[in-house]
Amino acid sequence: MGNRLVLCASALLGSALISLAPTASPATYGPGGVIETLVSFLDAVDRGAGEDISSLLESEARDGLFTMDAEGRFKEEAMGLAFFDSDARGKATRAGSIAQFVAQQLALGGGKESVALHSSITSIRAECPSGEGAYAVVEFDREYSLDGQKTSQAMRATALLSFSGGDPDFRIFHWNAAAIGEAKVVVGEDR
Repeated sequence: MGNRLVLCASALLGSALISLAPTASPATYGPGGVIETLVSFLDAVDRGAGEDISSLLESEARDGLFTMDAEGRFKEEAMGLAFFDSDARGKATRAGSIAQFVAQQLALGGGKESVALHSSITSIRAECPSGEGAYAVVEFDREYSLDGQKTSQAMRATALLSFSGGDPDFRIFHWNAAAIGEAKVVVGEDR
């Protein structure tokens, strides 16, 4: 009986000591890595950092688009890069290359009379259904200075990301952002 008690006490003490040992920071795999990429992307857009935006985008088409052939069999094809957004006036933009998308993001305000000021994320829902891909829905408010008035536009974006295993762990290969409702004039302090 005494040996069992000592053995149980040793096991409990050992597990307690192991749980107190310092651990490395968690890897950014899974939804956490997806969220980190999307937060970094919107931050880079806000800062007008073209190189940072480019580093968060996938540079080549990925396999993963499933279509059906004439005989009714599924086949996998390459999925091209596709980026959709809208400017401060609600005009839709479309890009099929990283260079074109980065240029559009840097000019999000739609010209000299309008400048993107700030993006505030209101929610992100992310999922990683496979080891190579992920998707997310991001809702955020974009604030602009438009025609001398500060304007806020609620936005919703759907993003498809591929796992790169590098830095960042995920890269965006599809971005589709659109306005939710009408823009609102913001009254209050400047940021």
